[in-house]
Amino acid sequence: MSVDRIVVAELPVRALVGVTEEERTAEQELIVDVELTLDLRAAGRSDDLGDTVDYERACRTVVDVAASRPFQLIEALAARTAEALLADLGVAEVLVRVRKPSALRAWGARHAAVEIRRTRDG
Repeated sequence: MSVDRIVVAELPVRALVGVTEEERTAEQELIVDVELTLDLRAAGRSDDLGDTVDYERACRTVVDVAASRPFQLIEALAARTAEALLADLGVAEVLVRVRKPSALRAWGARHAAVEIRRTRDG
């Protein structure tokens, strides 16, 4: 397997997410990081977008999943995002990290986060 990666860092997305009624009344800002694992040798040689993943398409997939429905858990949002990226982009592996800045403010934490790694072969 290739160890090449495309990284999209700190993509702000808005989503209805939360367990409490209060959390689910308005969209919240989440921060999403995505790592896409694929072989980038052809793109390195050709300098052609057709030999790699379009970053904007990856971002659109993340935003579309976040807007697709309400989620109770950021775990579910991360899992759906990983599935969609694998299906839409044809990459070998994805890592999705979803941070929720508002989750633990009362405790003084900057955010709560989940990180999910999925591969094409399961």
